[in-house]
Amino acid sequence: MIHLYPQKTMRLHQLDILQHRFDLHTYPKLEEAHGRELAGYLGENSLPYYVNLLSLGTHHDLYGLRLELAKQFFQIDGLILHENLIVILEVKHYKGTLAINNARQLLQYIDQEPIVYDHPLLQANLQKEQLRSLLHLHKFPQIPIHTLVIFTHPKVNLSFSLEEEPDMLPVQQLPFKLQQLFSKHPKKAWNCNQLAAATKKLLKLHRPATANVLEEFKLSPRQIRQGIFCPTCKPHVLQRIYGNWYCDKCKQKYPLAYHEALREFAHLFGPTINNKQARWFFRLESPSTTSRLLSAMNLNSRNACKNRSYDLTPLIK
Repeated sequence: MIHLYPQKTMRLHQLDILQHRFDLHTYPKLEEAHGRELAGYLGENSLPYYVNLLSLGTHHDLYGLRLELAKQFFQIDGLILHENLIVILEVKHYKGTLAINNARQLLQYIDQEPIVYDHPLLQANLQKEQLRSLLHLHKFPQIPIHTLVIFTHPKVNLSFSLEEEPDMLPVQQLPFKLQQLFSKHPKKAWNCNQLAAATKKLLKLHRPATANVLEEFKLSPRQIRQGIFCPTCKPHVLQRIYGNWYCDKCKQKYPLAYHEALREFAHLFGPTINNKQARWFFRLESPSTTSRLLSAMNLNSRNACKNRSYDLTPLIK
């Protein structure tokens, strides 16, 4: 059973939004960052299907779990909790040909020159020790923990064999590998209550990462494209005509299109907005029109009249 589903990070949400609210041609690093962040999410999102192909009995799965130990955070792409065994899944959404050199580094060949990475099991094994320490800190009995590196890109070519790297495999092999692992650990290390308690504790300790891409890349809010975008013709901007949002390209009306703009504002600038900020982001001149649009959302608000601000938190949960 999945207790924590794969989710987009705040950073990916922000980078997604900048794909149509920023001139990427002037800042290619944004596109590169988006590609890397999206690859991580796509890889993580592909895991549940393969994990659930195999009947493992009662197991609790958590994806994108971010934990703190000794004032340092570590993130686990996939975690399978079972009474017999815990399995950590480290996801790599790499394409091209992958090889391991004599220095135990991972080489990725897409064109001619290889891209060099640390051996993926180094990170996974560090996560294993951090998780082991965290469970010990919270008084859980010892349990075997195994780490696997899973390659999820459909166009990956692994030039090493499972005999050479038995814990690094394409995602299609994951069900068979899990079956093999659990057959080697037939004895229970935890009872069902301890399994449930560990899952509950880890969920309570989960701390999703915050992000501020504008600050990270030193972007000014003035560089962000304002306006309500047509859902069909994005990034074409809708016009406010006779109390409705109208697209002069597809000739359709979208009365609720500003809801998505508010969600994007919340991701980029924070979970509160006032009338002045909304007018700027919506490209509206009328304070009264803006006030009616915000009031129609039934959002919680603070203060009154000119100082009123609206809570956008429900839009980004």
